[in-house]
Amino acid sequence: MVFPEHASLPRPTAARQRAVIPTCLALGLGLVTGFTQVHGAIILSVDYLQGTVSAWDSQSFNSISTFASGLTEPLGVGADAAGFIYVTTYDTTGSILKYNKAGTVVDSITGLSFRPYAITQGPDGFLYTADASGQRIVRINTDLDSGSLSTWTTMVGQPTALQFDPSGNLFVTTAANGDDVQKFSPTGTLLQVLADDGILGGFPSGIALGTNGDIYVGRSPFSTGADVALYSSSGTLIDATFASVPNPYGLLQDGTYLFVASANGSIYRFSLADGSAQGILTPGTLATYMAFADVPESPRAPFIGITGVLSAVAYRRFRHRQTASS
Repeated sequence: MVFPEHASLPRPTAARQRAVIPTCLALGLGLVTGFTQVHGAIILSVDYLQGTVSAWDSQSFNSISTFASGLTEPLGVGADAAGFIYVTTYDTTGSILKYNKAGTVVDSITGLSFRPYAITQGPDGFLYTADASGQRIVRINTDLDSGSLSTWTTMVGQPTALQFDPSGNLFVTTAANGDDVQKFSPTGTLLQVLADDGILGGFPSGIALGTNGDIYVGRSPFSTGADVALYSSSGTLIDATFASVPNPYGLLQDGTYLFVASANGSIYRFSLADGSAQGILTPGTLATYMAFADVPESPRAPFIGITGVLSAVAYRRFRHRQTASS
């Protein structure tokens, strides 16, 4: 089972021209699945097979540096308000690693009984991560104290992507008996089930919120016509194909751009003003979650990851492991 901030966005009109990226541009580029957003202009990218976290410039779309390496099956990445970076990993048990801005591990929690996926900091200062197989959201403090680890809420369906709104409500995309967006109060009470109209294709895997309340959701990358759908705050479908991307996973927006990760291995960048395509990034062999974060910049030549046959092998291996762990 695979899973994976706030800006005022214009609503698209029926007449506007949608950006369509040809599938051939993304073939053989690995598997990219998710995003979370924190502060900063740098994108941190987790590569599941290479066991690395890379730093990318979100404006120029160039590789900056390798932030962390030597990881075992890393999946999620997020940052807190103090600038620390958190990476979720899984071997036979789950772990959360805490890094400083220089890429040094300063704390960790290991031996978790579940595979942690997306991770983000909530407005209460705690970290929240998705336990897909356990159908729950888990909360832990930023010191990663085992005593602070608890089930924040449970749900119908397996959580994939997490997104807090300015009021502290948590929006969660769910798959496997969910296939929707579930909105929870700051105390974990289910407030509303949104986007349960079948448009999401059984496996929604990314979400981004606008300050006007609109909801951007990546439709199932395993269904025909997978795109990014746009819903109103009440869950009314506005545009089923706000952005046409092959096999979308995680979403992220910074007020200017909508970033969409594709299971074919590329990250697509769209203008939020008109939906026009604004570039493609190739992160590596099999990338999973991403986050905006403030890390030291160390520019170097753009990095292009392994492509071709390896990406197909990586995809099958990833799907097999995720299914086995659910």
